[in-house]
Amino acid sequence: MYLNTVDWSNVICLNPCAEQMWDAFITILWNAIDMFVPSRNVRVNNNIGHASRALPRKLRKCMADKRKIWSQLKSCPNDLQLRGKYRELVCYWRKLVRERDMCEEERIIKADSLGQFYRFINKRISNKSSIGAIVGDCGKAYTDNIDKGNAFNKYFASVDVVDDGVTPHVDAVFFDTVLDSISISDSDVFNSICKLKCKLSSGPDGIPPMLI
Repeated sequence: MYLNTVDWSNVICLNPCAEQMWDAFITILWNAIDMFVPSRNVRVNNNIGHASRALPRKLRKCMADKRKIWSQLKSCPNDLQLRGKYRELVCYWRKLVRERDMCEEERIIKADSLGQFYRFINKRISNKSSIGAIVGDCGKAYTDNIDKGNAFNKYFASVDVVDDGVTPHVDAVFFDTVLDSISISDSDVFNSICKLKCKLSSGPDGIPPMLI
């Protein structure tokens, strides 16, 4: 109802440039969001226990037993019996993890869903760990971030190609037709909005698809 009261014709006339029109529109929309869209504070739970609750029961029990034996082993590091139990639990843990991964892969294969497949692959090919120690010249290992950066910079500079100062010739491109105007109907906009996924995050404009 608030947006219906806006004199859009006047807004368009006062902002003939596309960039100005967009700035005016987004300002009006953000004012409406501030006035009418409710907000709430979300408390982030930093408890790491939620990750273990997602595991199967056997894995949770094995993890708890492994932690218990590890605590005892730190108090008695020379206890061969505890060390043997810990090794058995580690092997059993790895077996359970492999079985869980196999079941997950079989479930994704049977689901025959391209989205699930790519989400499964992306989790395994993304590397979120930091760069470890690297070996530079003469076998010297670098652990400091600045030293590692300098080592990478030295290597890339050594394999780089020096600019010869020659600019290649590029033929001019001529177009036979020119797009003078474009027509967008209400149904085109409506169909595009219907294709938006509400669960996705907002784009660079900060407007979530659910609101649109």
